[in-house]
Amino acid sequence: MTDGFAGSSVGQPALEADSRWTRGHPLRLTPDAQAHISAQPRTARSRTPFFILFHARSAYRAPAVNAFGNAHRLSCASNERNYARHIWDRRDARGCMGALATVVIPWFADRYAEGADWRAMAWWIHDHLPYSELQFFPKLAAFNIGWHERPKRRIDSFIPPRGCLTRPGMENHHNRPEEGHRLPLLSLMRPTAALTRLRSDH
Repeated sequence: MTDGFAGSSVGQPALEADSRWTRGHPLRLTPDAQAHISAQPRTARSRTPFFILFHARSAYRAPAVNAFGNAHRLSCASNERNYARHIWDRRDARGCMGALATVVIPWFADRYAEGADWRAMAWWIHDHLPYSELQFFPKLAAFNIGWHERPKRRIDSFIPPRGCLTRPGMENHHNRPEEGHRLPLLSLMRPTAALTRLRSDH
């Protein structure tokens, strides 16, 4: 499990999280990130989505660690259930590989606390990322996101409205009416308060 780690989407440089999401460490760019951003034209910098900063609450688990968590009721499913999920290096019962992590996106957690609908993030991921499964949780709008060789393309939530938001075969999987739950482009480009502090320091 990883705690106090923040990374970024594939192809983007890493960021270090601010004190709300780690143990008192200020938000700052890593050297690689500074070099990457400095090399970009100003117009490209302005288009960078600010929610790429994330906090990994739980990612890869060794089988022994996961078994311990399951035996002691620490919110860990059985090893068999977590093969090709939190246990990334073991194939599941169908012989497939996969990986799953539990993450918090500070950018979205702030907006969720202000009343944003969790479905906005769910539909954004559905539209843009090759995910297999998503499960959303009430605390900080944390969610599980998984990749799989045979993707399920299913979204579930423990936040109201609870249950399955979409899966293959549902009418909204490709043609949905919930346009109001999409994240608007301009909102994606609005810096967080933490990132505004970061820019003033550089």
